[in-house]
Amino acid sequence: MDTAQQGAAVSTSLHSLARARAARGPMTAKHRSFTLTTPRDLPCPQGQIIPAITACADASLNPPIANLGYRGIAKAGKLVRTWFQRVDTPQRDLPQVALVMERAGTGGALFRNLYRDFLAECAQLLDSGHRLYTEAATLWTQVAALITKAGDSGEAQHLVQAGTVLDELSRIEREAMQALSCLGDTPKARSGPDSVRPLGITENTDRWITHSLPIPKVEMAPPLVRDG
Repeated sequence: MDTAQQGAAVSTSLHSLARARAARGPMTAKHRSFTLTTPRDLPCPQGQIIPAITACADASLNPPIANLGYRGIAKAGKLVRTWFQRVDTPQRDLPQVALVMERAGTGGALFRNLYRDFLAECAQLLDSGHRLYTEAATLWTQVAALITKAGDSGEAQHLVQAGTVLDELSRIEREAMQALSCLGDTPKARSGPDSVRPLGITENTDRWITHSLPIPKVEMAPPLVRDG
């Protein structure tokens, strides 16, 4: 298991793992797992990556509802100031939200560290977005820290500050996506197959989910059988 962010490798019994995979509740995966099959003759990465990035950028710049993309970040910037009234136990719930943002499998900074590093790896194909997402990743971590402080201290001023940072993040990510959306207009960009899903960015008042799944072929694995 990749637990470097938590500081150590862990192990568990097959029975415990089966129980976790069978758990019910928000965002549970219902025994889901994936088998990835990579083609022998891989297509040119440039033809795959640039269309995925531009599709992601277009989706973020033109969200169908106000909870998505840079508009969702701006909306969260307004509503985060009211979170003391929206949660049952701020001292417990607000740090938990921040924990999810930083350590619940997000890679830190609510997935922006991952996207920043992805753009850095694509540097030979593009020269846009990486600097802005480096800045955004730092600010998302700052937002999580402010939300934690609000819960620990009971002081609403930290949520006001988080809202201000989210306003700035909305501007930064909009600017980054505008630059990335133009990659398809360059001579380097070529249409690629639909085997790469673009990064999806979803923001709402209480939960942000970002995902990137460049999966050539996916097969669903059967549920894990509990040991007896």
